[in-house]
Amino acid sequence: MVTNGRIENHGGNRPRGNPQWVKGQSGNPNGRPKKVISLTSEVKAQLAEICPTDDKKRTWLQVLVECWLKEAMGNPTYFRELIERVEGKVTQPIGGENGKPLKIEIVVQSEAAKKLTQAILNGKGTDA
Repeated sequence: MVTNGRIENHGGNRPRGNPQWVKGQSGNPNGRPKKVISLTSEVKAQLAEICPTDDKKRTWLQVLVECWLKEAMGNPTYFRELIERVEGKVTQPIGGENGKPLKIEIVVQSEAAKKLTQAILNGKGTDA
């Protein structure tokens, strides 16, 4: 039922259309609020500070990198972790048997599901 430009539905009213939003104007112009606490930003800030226990007055980052490099020389796990952090992980190709393309089989039970699946595979979307 429509009364005074409002649609009544189950006892609740809602405006016709959506007048609280202006076309082309953001509903959140200031964006997401800034994070108050961030462990990552705190660690990054600390890594740039001078390490108080280092006689050479190096930063925490420099001290940690040296420790990590020394440990990596005798420990394959540290070495692999170091290489993956610097170079990135080695890509793992995905393929079928003997390097052939991967075969995907789709099994559907109902006729309606078969028609929908075929329409999607043919690029027609869900309008079929």
